[in-house]
Amino acid sequence: MSIQYQTDEQGNRVAVVIPLAEWEALQERVREPNTETIAAMEDARQGKATKTTLEDLAREWESATCGK
Repeated sequence: MSIQYQTDEQGNRVAVVIPLAEWEALQERVREPNTETIAAMEDARQGKATKTTLEDLAREWESATCGK
């Protein structure tokens, strides 16, 4: 996954840009989530902090089990 960050004047990350094809694949994953994705979405709904970072997602995406 080729992640690009947009920053504000102070250098804080304020946005993430990913290629459209990867965005569409992520949307599909949310439409048909696996057990791990469902658990992460439920945690987010409840306001629980998750251990997954964008960098973790990128590594997972590059693995053989995602993005294909």
